[in-house]
Amino acid sequence: MLTIKKLIFFEINLLHDYIISMASMSIEQQIDLAIAYKRTSLAAIARAMGITRQSLYRKILRNTLKKEELCQIGKILGAKYLSAFSFPGGIIIGDKIGGDKPLG
Repeated sequence: MLTIKKLIFFEINLLHDYIISMASMSIEQQIDLAIAYKRTSLAAIARAMGITRQSLYRKILRNTLKKEELCQIGKILGAKYLSAFSFPGGIIIGDKIGGDKPLG
């Protein structure tokens, strides 16, 4: 019999597995998913950034996007790009979760 406690435990484990799999995604995969989620295109993002689609695509493939460009893509998509080191005990060095200014 499936109890509420077992169901909650199952959902927490699924969420944990999802977060772990997200952590191992490449920037290219993250951008592709974000574009699909917002139902837009790489060309539309490139236009908003003032560069060509080809230039943006090459930067993504070569993994040469600067943090500022990733933040700009996030802003264009209506999201925030976050990058940080997270230590046990809740210590986060990098982007403040939900904030605009970096910590540390």
